[in-house]
Amino acid sequence: MNYLPQLFFLVSLSIVSIIAFALLHILDIFKVNSKQKIIFIRVSLLMIMLALFVFILSKLYSPHILEITLPAQFMNQNIPRNPSVVLFKHQILWPFYIYFLYVVGLCIMLSRIAFSYLSAKKQLRSSNSIIIQSQQVFLNKNIQTPLSFGFPKAKIYLPQDPETKWTPREIQMILAHENVHIAQNDSLWKLLSLVVKALLFFTPWASRFHRRFELEMEIFCDLKTCKKTGVDIKEYGNFLLTMTCTQPQNLIFTNITDSTLKRRLLAMKSKTVNSGLLVFIFSLVLLLTGSTAIGMTSGINKKDFFRITTKIIIDGKLVSSPQILAKENQRAEIVIANNTETEKLRMQLVAKNLAKNDAIEIDFDIEYKNKQGEMHSNPQMMVFPNQEAKITLSSDLNHTYEMLVVAARE
Repeated sequence: MNYLPQLFFLVSLSIVSIIAFALLHILDIFKVNSKQKIIFIRVSLLMIMLALFVFILSKLYSPHILEITLPAQFMNQNIPRNPSVVLFKHQILWPFYIYFLYVVGLCIMLSRIAFSYLSAKKQLRSSNSIIIQSQQVFLNKNIQTPLSFGFPKAKIYLPQDPETKWTPREIQMILAHENVHIAQNDSLWKLLSLVVKALLFFTPWASRFHRRFELEMEIFCDLKTCKKTGVDIKEYGNFLLTMTCTQPQNLIFTNITDSTLKRRLLAMKSKTVNSGLLVFIFSLVLLLTGSTAIGMTSGINKKDFFRITTKIIIDGKLVSSPQILAKENQRAEIVIANNTETEKLRMQLVAKNLAKNDAIEIDFDIEYKNKQGEMHSNPQMMVFPNQEAKITLSSDLNHTYEMLVVAARE
């Protein structure tokens, strides 16, 4: 199987994400408010996930497998003589190794997210429901700061004895803050951001983008809380200072640390502008960039089709002549077997254009077996349209395996 399309897709996805990260910094320069930054970040996350979904869908539902069952005997015909010889080399497996390492890293990252979610759910399982200021909340001894958690609808969790730790005014601010998180579905958006972070774990900016999203959500909730409760920034900031602590380490929880608290306080005091047009333009740029990446890597853009006829020759005799209609840069497969499957041919290939000399490059993965033995080879060859090419797949003391190939653009 050819893993280059997957690698190209990951590269294009990382380019889309770094463009989003750069545009977010430009929004900082123009002092755009948190609400509009959050909108832009959400568009970025959705664009990345949409690109992934379309890419997977295009690979799953692109027609590429054709299985044929022939009579008990394969063909036994004379072969043409003096075919032309073309460049031949064995397939390099480095794309597979790179993609394999990526899949391993992705599984580790997704496992961390799943473990954090299950751990958070376990920590909050023994919570007691009470009513505070006409609001249902859940008290839990395993947390030190208020938080909202749960899918699809989040709930508010507070440490034990909140009415002895905080004044009614402070509890009002806490509830207002967490209700803004719930109204904005921040728990779901944070989970989506964590998944995108896992997908792009190999990029140095993925973690920073996620942390920035968390920060902007907190800044927006801070400002909304001040507006809803009528508290001034100084009073609210002093209250946040008393909340600084170390939450149990968990990807799902948002910790209030000194560094994030400082940035939240500075953001609340800073003057921002409402620039919906700039956010719209940047979102449009990102959508166009993402659409281009999807089209280039998932096969949506127009590609050539190749009709490839392959003759498998063993010891000078033609045993099979399968024909495949393959789309450029997409895997095609054909399986030919007799009724008892004592003789079976499986052939996969990926064909693509070589613009320099009008040739067609074809990567094969061929397996053939019968009662006398079996053969497996991964040749890569370059052929010119409608010209026959011949290569020797393998040769041992008992058998010689050869292949004739004719390719044409449809």
